[in-house]
Amino acid sequence: MSDKLKNVFYVAIARRVDSITVAEFGQKQHSTDVHKLISSPAFREKATPGKHISLKVRNGAFLHMLGNQDGLVVVVVTEGNYPQRVVYNGFCSDIFEQIKQKNVDWRQAKAGGLNRKLKVTLNSLCKEYDDVGGKNKISKLRADVAGVQNVMQDNISKALSNLDNTEILDKKAEELVDSTKRFQRQAKNLAWKEWLMLQKMRVMLATVLLLIIIVVVIYICSGGNCGGESTEPPAVIATPASTPAPASVVFTPSSSA
Repeated sequence: MSDKLKNVFYVAIARRVDSITVAEFGQKQHSTDVHKLISSPAFREKATPGKHISLKVRNGAFLHMLGNQDGLVVVVVTEGNYPQRVVYNGFCSDIFEQIKQKNVDWRQAKAGGLNRKLKVTLNSLCKEYDDVGGKNKISKLRADVAGVQNVMQDNISKALSNLDNTEILDKKAEELVDSTKRFQRQAKNLAWKEWLMLQKMRVMLATVLLLIIIVVVIYICSGGNCGGESTEPPAVIATPASTPAPASVVFTPSSSA
């Protein structure tokens, strides 16, 4: 059945961790190139998740390789002009999905241990993707949808990031308000302290002036000038000396002889 395929020649499924091919299907002449790649020392390094590897092999065919996050690797050999986006976005993605849905224990399988279990699935997918015209349109549509999904995810991520930034800004605004309130309280306390210092200075200045006045008054009073008394000696009022009173003359009548 696989000999009738014109575009999809061969497919192999391998484990990245130990380079074991657990299932394969297709034209046997391509198995040598596939096993050579899987058994090479660079296989683990090249089969990193999501990395697309395309190599030209015999008779103008191309070998394509894609690994997923679980460590499962799909290797596909196609005709040289087969669209790579159909291989990676379509064929390989469908194989990963089928294995996941069927719950195939590929981690414990031996080499070739899943050939029989996955034969029908691989045969069906190879025949389906051999019709490159129809699958090209579907893969293009899938790619467009994936592109839209990526854009939407980016927009959602940006929206969430903006939301986080908004929450951060809100938090910073609250912190700024708290800082403003603290500053206002500190400013009021400082103004109150400054006012108290000013009053203390005024009281001290008034006290010093009062002391100076008291000292001046004491100094003046200590010189005998307090109460408005004159410092000149009292004037002596001279009184005239008393003159003896004149003797009174007594006239006696003389007797006639």
